[in-house]
Amino acid sequence: MGYIVEQYADGRAGLVFAGNRNAIWHRLGEQALPDDNATTLAKKARMDFTVAKGRAFARVGGGELRETDRYFVYREDTGDVLSPVVVSDQYSLHGIQPIEVIDFNMRYVATDPRFTFSAAGMLDNGARLWATAQFKAGETLKVGGENHLAYLLMSTTYDASAPTTASLAVIRAICDNTLAAALGDGRAMIKIRHNSKFNAETVAKDLASVAQGIETFKAVGDAMAAFEMTREQVSHFFRDMVGVPREAKIEEVSARKVNQVYALQDAYKRSVAEGAPKLSAWACLQGLTRYIDHDRSTRNAGGNESTKRFQSAQFGSGAALKSQGMATLQAILANAGKAPVTA
Repeated sequence: MGYIVEQYADGRAGLVFAGNRNAIWHRLGEQALPDDNATTLAKKARMDFTVAKGRAFARVGGGELRETDRYFVYREDTGDVLSPVVVSDQYSLHGIQPIEVIDFNMRYVATDPRFTFSAAGMLDNGARLWATAQFKAGETLKVGGENHLAYLLMSTTYDASAPTTASLAVIRAICDNTLAAALGDGRAMIKIRHNSKFNAETVAKDLASVAQGIETFKAVGDAMAAFEMTREQVSHFFRDMVGVPREAKIEEVSARKVNQVYALQDAYKRSVAEGAPKLSAWACLQGLTRYIDHDRSTRNAGGNESTKRFQSAQFGSGAALKSQGMATLQAILANAGKAPVTA
């Protein structure tokens, strides 16, 4: 899996990984050793810091600062605020310090021998932490007639916007297109409340559910690969995904939107050239995924474009667009009576 990570001024990156360095984006990060514990992995991933809550102040009247009942979450080593979102006094950081997150992930994965630790890292200077574990390492999964790899992706943030999530990501081996298996089956995503205590029995059930979800995803992918769309349906799909009215003439559409349609069409053509069946719903989905993962602009996002695209594709608007694309294509199959029968 080609990870995107942040590189800092000293040349180091917020990433620790197991396996071959050549699989890592720009070959950055520190290599994990078999006997590394959570403390060592946190240090290698630059996640060996603690977070705390700091009182938020409001400027009122003639510039006077007044204490509020809200807090910011910040890094104690640097003082950097990890999110502009303020939290209440009830927001607890107990159990979700960076080293605790890594320790939780390690114990989570160790519960099921089908999962093997793969990598852990941080984004936005530590505002988001993530870790991956490969599902059945060394094996590939055939979906839509193409080789894929499966990973468990866990992530958490420090802005109170979401719980820790664990979801199965399916990676198209030929080009690192990433799809969440939960798009095909909701069982492939687990939400874990912040501060949850580790319970091996509950975790084992979670991972069993995630593993079952990938079977549904495979059935959905195979059905999409076997379903041939009309050229008009393909054209409408591209336009729908980038917000261009189906009947609009090119001269009536902004240059930015036209470029998005062309980029999506090009991504679709490359997916077909790599083996996705032409005019299939699967080729349309792979084209959309390639576009989001590798080509979609991250204008106004700030920071490194590759990093921002990775965040969007996995956690933000790009992930939402993949979900929209999957739902649209599944609806087309359902209307044609070609939706797979899943458990």
